[in-house]
Amino acid sequence: MSQNKGASTAFKRWRHTHGYGVHSPFGYQLVTRAIRPGHVAYYGYADIDNALSGPHIGRLRREARMLLRLAAMLNPASIFMQNGAHPAYQAAVRALGTRTRIIRTPKQAASCDMICSLGDFIPLDTLKQALSLSGHCVAIRDVPDGWAALLFEALPQGVMFSGPRNVLVINRDGMQKINYPVSIG
Repeated sequence: MSQNKGASTAFKRWRHTHGYGVHSPFGYQLVTRAIRPGHVAYYGYADIDNALSGPHIGRLRREARMLLRLAAMLNPASIFMQNGAHPAYQAAVRALGTRTRIIRTPKQAASCDMICSLGDFIPLDTLKQALSLSGHCVAIRDVPDGWAALLFEALPQGVMFSGPRNVLVINRDGMQKINYPVSIG
């Protein structure tokens, strides 16, 4: 029985990652423009590639490029990114230009339009506070066990894309609250 449930979740994740079954127009645009856009090139890809070195280059490249596409689509005025973030992620955010402020102080994270974090670096309560504000977005790489469900529970409206390791949550005005399992990164 649990093997069938795992296969069902994997199938849903594959479908949603490719846009199938994502009925929200906003959610579908996120999938097809940011999470899995197909063969497109963005102006910041070369900067990201130049910042890559070390192990896991493929994963880092995919995630940094997705971060660039996501930020370009959402157009946040401010993004929290912790000090010491991989240079590829920093290059992705810098490629947005000067219209986006990069905040590195964890105490200011909740006020940022977009929070990009690793694991439990930003406390769960701070993330919930940020998600209570319309238009705010939280992207967590290597999300701790159980946090995805707690973030979805705290989301008043909007969409969540959850993968086995990563999660993307966006509070969006007037949007029905929905969670799509996808493969992120």
